[in-house]
Amino acid sequence: MAATHHEIRIGNVTRELPIRAGKAGIRMAYFNILNDWEITEAAANALAPKIPFGTEVLVMAEGKAQGLLTEMGRIAKLPIAVVRKVRKPNMEGEVLEFPYQSASSTVAQCLYLDEETAALIRRKHVAVVDDVISTGETERALRAVFKHPSVQAKFNRTMAVFVEGNPRPDVISLGHLPLY
Repeated sequence: MAATHHEIRIGNVTRELPIRAGKAGIRMAYFNILNDWEITEAAANALAPKIPFGTEVLVMAEGKAQGLLTEMGRIAKLPIAVVRKVRKPNMEGEVLEFPYQSASSTVAQCLYLDEETAALIRRKHVAVVDDVISTGETERALRAVFKHPSVQAKFNRTMAVFVEGNPRPDVISLGHLPLY
């Protein structure tokens, strides 16, 4: 019989993640950090001490892990920056666009970097924070943001609560979510 749940433990917090269908018939443990402050706090407490030395700003693409990013920034006393996935009319100055295709989406996506956010990361050492790294497409799009001539941020490392699918020794994570 196929598994219906996958147990995770972060610190003293345990959760049973439901196994759900994803793209191309792949089944995966569904980790939703967005609605769980206890797991967010536990993950931030476990990941913050692993922030690479020299990191000046924690960065993420807008998404479910914004609470995690905020809490890690608070713990480490580091500034945070969120690169938007939706272009807002109040974005000031030049807005740079970076198209990509995330593993968790069925449609093409785009990252939007406004001047205010660009100023936070410009020529700084940055670490990417996310809840789950799957194919790494969002991470690649963020690295394109960092390399842009008007940004020139120095990428330190990617940090995630979990890596899904293929192992990623280049990602600092708390664990692995198997595919079924």
